[in-house]
Amino acid sequence: RFYHGSDGLLASRIHRIHRDDEGRLWFLGLGNPTGASRNSPSAIATYHEGRFGVFDLEGPLALGRVHSFAQGADGAWWFSGVGGIGRYLDGAWSYWNTDNGLRFGTVFALVADPREGGVFFADQNNGLGHVRPDGEITYLGERDGLIHDIIWDLDVDATGALWVATRGGL
Repeated sequence: RFYHGSDGLLASRIHRIHRDDEGRLWFLGLGNPTGASRNSPSAIATYHEGRFGVFDLEGPLALGRVHSFAQGADGAWWFSGVGGIGRYLDGAWSYWNTDNGLRFGTVFALVADPREGGVFFADQNNGLGHVRPDGEITYLGERDGLIHDIIWDLDVDATGALWVATRGGL
């Protein structure tokens, strides 16, 4: 079956799919089917038990492409994209951008940190970033032993080990 706007899927340009801890699928896309995509309004759809839903982003993340989603052990929903990083926890939003610690405004990948909480993230230029549960941002790079500062993707395996896909290897 193919899904589109008439099925309740408001995003016509889907570029990422993630699953949360309840089995809900999150579709990250754009609401504007034409024109330049980088700064088109984001559109987030969910799919659970045969039904689509809409998740409205707020603040800077709503203004452009959203690249990644992760759910933290504390239940927080984390989003990253053109507007930086946002966390939705207990009905409230928190944001990180270049004004409060990010080295680059667009974040391409993030994954929940199962050991310490928060999220690991990558902007494809500045190594491995980490937003700690208290909101502090730290970075690790080549000078700290990372194989390369250009990171393309992140994931955590069943043992809690963080995998980092870089321009120089894993």
